[in-house]
Amino acid sequence: MILSTVNALLMLLITFHWLRLPYTFGDEAFLIKWTALTKKSLLGIDPKPVPESVLFVDISESKTTLEMPNDFGEPSPYHRMVITDRTHLTEFMAMIVPYRDQTQLVVLDVILDKASPEDSLLQEQVDLLGPKLMGVNHLEGEDQQAIPSVIDFQLQGLATYRSAQGLFLKYPLLFQDSIPTVPLVMYEQLQHQKMDHSGLFYRFPQGISLPAPVVDFKVRSNDFHEGVNLSESNFTTFKMADLLDMQSFMAEEDIAALFEHKIILIGDFSADLHETPFGKTPGLLLIYNAYLTLQEQDNIVSFFWILLIFSGYWLLSWRIFNDIELKRPRWLVRLFQTKLGELILHTLDDAFLLIVLTFISYFIFNIHINILILLVYAKVVEFIWEKVNPKLFPVTKNTMT
Repeated sequence: MILSTVNALLMLLITFHWLRLPYTFGDEAFLIKWTALTKKSLLGIDPKPVPESVLFVDISESKTTLEMPNDFGEPSPYHRMVITDRTHLTEFMAMIVPYRDQTQLVVLDVILDKASPEDSLLQEQVDLLGPKLMGVNHLEGEDQQAIPSVIDFQLQGLATYRSAQGLFLKYPLLFQDSIPTVPLVMYEQLQHQKMDHSGLFYRFPQGISLPAPVVDFKVRSNDFHEGVNLSESNFTTFKMADLLDMQSFMAEEDIAALFEHKIILIGDFSADLHETPFGKTPGLLLIYNAYLTLQEQDNIVSFFWILLIFSGYWLLSWRIFNDIELKRPRWLVRLFQTKLGELILHTLDDAFLLIVLTFISYFIFNIHINILILLVYAKVVEFIWEKVNPKLFPVTKNTMT
C-alpha cells in the first residue's frame, strides 16, 4: 500500500509537469479528439456561448500593398509587400468608437509591424478606443523577442503558442513566465480579475490554475456559415469590407446592435490557419476557445479532480505491485499468442485503465491527461519491480475482473 501511494504521488507529479508544459505531443491528439467528440457529438454535451455575445470580423479581403526597396535600396513599384489595409482598419475602428462604452472588448489579431502612410490616422482611432481595444504581437527569432508594432496599443497580448508536430492543443497563459498571452489578457480585462503568478503556482480567485490548459474547442469551424444578415443568431463571420459598405445605408440602431455588448474579434479567416484535432482552424478561433476555457474555469485545479486522478493512479500502482491483471476475453488472448503479442496484450491493461481515467477526467472536469507518458512510466516501474522482486515470478498471477 505504501509503494502504491508513493508511486501514485509520483504519477501525479508527472501529470502536473506535463500540464505545465506549453505544448503537448501530437500523438495525444487522437485520444483528445475522440474523447471530445464522444462527449460533444455522441452524448450531446456541448454547451456553447451565446452567438450574440461575439462578432467575428474577417479581414482576409482587406489587403493592400506597399512598395519595397529593390536590390539597390531604392523604393520600387515592382517590389511590393502585402499588408492589412490601414484605411479599412481606420474606418472600421471609427465605426466602433461611438459605441465603445457599450462594447465589451475589441481584439485585433493582426501583426502591424510594417509602417504605412495611413498609420497616423489609425493611431488616432486606436487612442480613442483606449483599453477597449487590444492589439497582439508575436515572438520571433532564436532569442524569442516580441515583434515591435508600429501602432501603440494601450492593451496588448502575445498571440503565440508552441506545438509538437505542428498541431495546436494548448495555449499557455504566460510565455517566459512573464509575458501574458491574448486569452489571459482578455480574461483579466473582461472578468476584472488578475492572475497571481508569484511563486510556483498560477492563481486566480477561484483557485490554482493550470499554466497551459488543453483548449476545449467549444466553438469549432463547423459551427459557422456565411452571414447574410445581421439578425442571424448562429456563429457567423462578416467581411470587414462588407460591413464598411453596409454602414452607408444602415440605421444607427442597427449599427449599435452590431457592436453593443459584444466581444469583437478581428482577424484573417483564410490565411491564418492552424492544424488542430478538428482540422484547420483560424487563429482567431484558437484565441476565442482559449479564452472560453478560462471563462468556464476549465483551467482551475480542484481538490476533487486531484482526488480522482490520485485514486486512478493508486489503483494502477496497486495492480502493478500486486501483479494483478485484468481479465481478458478468450478471443483477445488467442489473437495475441506470439511473444510480441503477449507484450502488447500485457500493455493493454494499463492503457485501458489510463484511457478510462482520462475519459472521466475530461467528462467531469474538462481536463485531459497525457496517458502516453504515464503508460511508459508505468511499464518502466513494472519492469523494475519484476527485476527486483524475483519471488513474484513463480506465483500464479491474480486476475482482476
